[in-house]
Amino acid sequence: MDRAFRLFCLERFEDYLVFERNLAKNSILAYRRDLECFIREMAARHVSGPESVDRALVADYLNALAGLPLAASSLARCLSVLRLYFRFLAGEKEISHDPTDTIELPRQSRRLPGVLTIEEILAMLGAVDTSSRGGLRDKALIELMYGTGMRVSEVVGSGLEDLRLKEEVILVFGKGSKERVVPLGAHAIRALGDYLKIERPLLDRHGRGAGRLFLNLRDGDPLTRMGIWKILRKYALSAGIEAKVHPHMLRHSFATHLVENGADLRAVQEMLGHADISTTKIYSHLSGETLRQVHREYHPRA
Repeated sequence: MDRAFRLFCLERFEDYLVFERNLAKNSILAYRRDLECFIREMAARHVSGPESVDRALVADYLNALAGLPLAASSLARCLSVLRLYFRFLAGEKEISHDPTDTIELPRQSRRLPGVLTIEEILAMLGAVDTSSRGGLRDKALIELMYGTGMRVSEVVGSGLEDLRLKEEVILVFGKGSKERVVPLGAHAIRALGDYLKIERPLLDRHGRGAGRLFLNLRDGDPLTRMGIWKILRKYALSAGIEAKVHPHMLRHSFATHLVENGADLRAVQEMLGHADISTTKIYSHLSGETLRQVHREYHPRA
């Protein structure tokens, strides 16, 4: 199979994703998985290389995937990966035609994300016992995630040096290593300050924290995505919330509550670090002070 991967220029395409597209590691891994599946199928059909792939082969492959129990979004992502791959090969003069050029999938209906009410957020925070071990950390975690809309991967990767409490901001490294500065509200600042002053030094007494902001209770290692998921689920259950609360739900809630309270959508997109913020740059590029002002004025926990 390594030979097939070489014939289909898989490593070169991955280098393109890393060095030219500057995609995040998780995105690159997902792209590679999708493309490996496609190449394996082409090899099984004795297709000698990408130049021999035509529209009928791609359409047949996608039809086969459509017969599997896959979400429509997964099928759409696969086509998106194949389009990018063949456009790359065309640009590199490895193929003379793009077999995905005229292939379309049915338009997906956009699923509305799950959102917590402000009452549910307050109930989760109220369920935290800050006098118990881990309580200060957990309150700071929830306040930060709801107060900034950070992705769970961004929270896990946040270091102590990224937190600027005096400046009331946190430096966030998002998808594709894109950097942004997100304002911190008064509640998040207070909770983070208490955690850093009182509890984090105890968790990091063995020096295993590697400079990360949030640590686990067991051995002081950096907190993981699964650890955060379990923490949020614990307090959601304690608060009597029936919905299956997950980290991204706090991000959706952050954005929804800002917009519902009248915040400018461009400011919200910039705070979230959405890739499609580029489509709104024709209007204006908001300054850090403007973002802080919008956050203070419209976020219910600022």
